[in-house]
Amino acid sequence: MLKKITDKEFEKVYKILSDSFPKNELRPKGNMKRTMENKKYIVYSYGDKDIKGMTAVWELDGFLFIEYLAVNEKFRNNGIGSEILKELCDTYKCPLCLEVEPPESDITKRRIEFYKRNGFYLNLYPYEQPAYSEKQAAVPLMIMTTGKEISEEQFLIIRREIYKEVYNKTI
Repeated sequence: MLKKITDKEFEKVYKILSDSFPKNELRPKGNMKRTMENKKYIVYSYGDKDIKGMTAVWELDGFLFIEYLAVNEKFRNNGIGSEILKELCDTYKCPLCLEVEPPESDITKRRIEFYKRNGFYLNLYPYEQPAYSEKQAAVPLMIMTTGKEISEEQFLIIRREIYKEVYNKTI
């Protein structure tokens, strides 16, 4: 049920995304449209007649980075997020990686537990999401990965690849 979005679907998918993420964690709309020209970046919709959810992923060296996973408000709490993650695992057959907010509130703790139920591990290394634009600030986040917890050396490799490909930053 995951399918690459069309230009016609972009606005609906971006609406789901902007309703689900804080502005400082959201790729600006024009930036996202330009980024979709990159062959490593794929934005998927989920659903048949209605777009029930979306995910945006980066096919990186040795792992799939999930930049976004969001479910339309009308369809939340129906297992759609888990279905999207399962389909990504089945399709890509490589470790998955994503960013989450630190477990400092009930909602961030619930989100981390959701990912844990879906086979992700919370890695406790310091991480910061670089700003998407000059108008935004960097965001302290954490990295979750599938398969197992990762070593600090693996974390540094993953962080370097994400910074380089996703955020166009070198460290």
